[in-house]
Amino acid sequence: MEESTRYRETLYRDYSRSQGRFESLEKTADSVNAASLHLESEIMPLLDVPTHAAVLDIGSGTGSMIGALKRAGYTDIAGIDISEDQVALAHALGHAEVRAADAIPFLEGAGNRYDLITGIDIIEHYTKSELVTLLAAAQKALRPGGQVIFRTPNIDSLFGTVFSHGDFTHECILNHYSAEELFTSLGYRDVRILPGLVRMPSAGMEMMRKVVWHPVRFVARAALFASGISARKVILEPNLIVSARRRDQE
Repeated sequence: MEESTRYRETLYRDYSRSQGRFESLEKTADSVNAASLHLESEIMPLLDVPTHAAVLDIGSGTGSMIGALKRAGYTDIAGIDISEDQVALAHALGHAEVRAADAIPFLEGAGNRYDLITGIDIIEHYTKSELVTLLAAAQKALRPGGQVIFRTPNIDSLFGTVFSHGDFTHECILNHYSAEELFTSLGYRDVRILPGLVRMPSAGMEMMRKVVWHPVRFVARAALFASGISARKVILEPNLIVSARRRDQE
């Protein structure tokens, strides 16, 4: 481990509690279930593989994406996470598919095993050099034409630092331009950069959010215009989604 990332040994050892998000197993279950339901609306519509496809979720954490995949009918699912603390919580919540593993060596040894690789809030935890290695390894772990989907904080959002700096272990934060450049440079095809889904927990709050969002969005785009910046590839939502495919041939 490089000296610059040695902090991971401390923070990942007890990641759930160091993040202060999970006070009890019951509250953790509620949080993971809510996250899974959100992913069903945000990520599942982007999947372009059949339910019998071989799927790997990296950085599974407590299993929110695993749960969404199960409810959608996927059966050949595996999950990995570097934090044994998170893996233990995933198992306690019924997601035995998750096991402890370091993503880069795992992917490098996987062969062309997977039709789909997902990663929710994970690629931001890698340095730039590590991320290039990770995404190159992910492409090799896919079957020809296989798909990757990642969600990651968006530095261009109106309050980008809330997510980008909300976790001490974040290293590399992208926007539309840098995400597109990264995946295209690595040889992925059909690269799409999309805004993450924003949705409030109740219908009333969601309606109010939408009413407020339209003028806020207008003002933000007007500010870009006044600054001489094209808004064409500027995403304002807190997260962005990257969907791409492995090239058909090496």
